[in-house]
Amino acid sequence: MKKNRISTILRIIQPLGLSYKANRLKFTADIIVKKFGGVIPDDEEKLLELPGVGRYIASAVQVFAFGKPKAVLDTNVIRVHKRVFGIQSQKNRSRDDPYLWNFAQLLVPISRAKEYNWGLIDYGALVCKSSSPACGECVLQEMCVHSGTICKRVR
Repeated sequence: MKKNRISTILRIIQPLGLSYKANRLKFTADIIVKKFGGVIPDDEEKLLELPGVGRYIASAVQVFAFGKPKAVLDTNVIRVHKRVFGIQSQKNRSRDDPYLWNFAQLLVPISRAKEYNWGLIDYGALVCKSSSPACGECVLQEMCVHSGTICKRVR
């Protein structure tokens, strides 16, 4: 039966390129069943107790599953903040920088946080890309700190 559950998980997550996480997801799901009665917690501290859950995943669950007004800070969002606001992390792993998280949280609207975060993540992935950014399509170009270097180079 256990293999059947893993194969079901694999079938669901394979299109996302997450096949390597099937066993961890099953393990985490078992903990959620045992510790939380099968209900995913909406509390950040409880989410962070789960294996494989860091600040990004905890925030994403709170925003996308529970509609909480939290920042979701991934590589794309960090890049947009860096280019538009000139915000630079002093940490080796930017996603672990409390300063960036606090800054990002200040920008999140109390209502429609889900749409805001999806939009920012997508904007960083589709327009404000790490290489070959689509500066000509960028609505933030006038306020972009890097528009003088990145955007002129792309045009």
